[in-house]
Amino acid sequence: KFLKIFTERFPCREVFNNIGLAYYQIAMKHLSHCDRENAHQYKLATQLDTETRAANFVSRVYQGEDQCPEMIQFRENLNEAVRRFRVACEKDASYLPARINLSSAYITAGKYSDAMAVLNEALNLKPDDPNTLNNKAVAMYLMGPSIGADMFSQSQGILKDLIQNHPNFSDAMYNLGRLYFKQEKKDSAGEIWNQYLNIEST
Repeated sequence: KFLKIFTERFPCREVFNNIGLAYYQIAMKHLSHCDRENAHQYKLATQLDTETRAANFVSRVYQGEDQCPEMIQFRENLNEAVRRFRVACEKDASYLPARINLSSAYITAGKYSDAMAVLNEALNLKPDDPNTLNNKAVAMYLMGPSIGADMFSQSQGILKDLIQNHPNFSDAMYNLGRLYFKQEKKDSAGEIWNQYLNIEST
């Protein structure tokens, strides 16, 4: 509520990004009540932006609504998150956090090609950003069936490179384990998830 009021005085990219992130988190809470496995299937990157530039002058998820009323709230909040993230992106063509968050919202909504488009924009801004590459690996893998292609090798390659270049970036480990698990490579999944647990022990 405070952020919404703040937009009347200073409608900046960071504020819209953070409002979008709040809606995204509410949406995921509702999805978790209805479909916990789908809500936590991958670790998608999101970024809260705690400073504004004022300091210097800051697919399947829609199924089952009949079975779980909170799916309607999930959809409404996710759509609102997307809208706010897009406004944040429009306010600054070089703003990375909103693009990362928008890609996570698109992936959650099953809009993988939209996510890829946003992620490519983000990679043009910062080619080696681990959060962007993490989301790209997930979006690419999930988009595969819709384009009749197996994107496992490409996604695996991105995540392996991330782990090598950022040994403590646990999201990449979690997601690589998930990809192995989906590919019925249970031993490989267990091995990488043990590495993940060494970093994220809780």
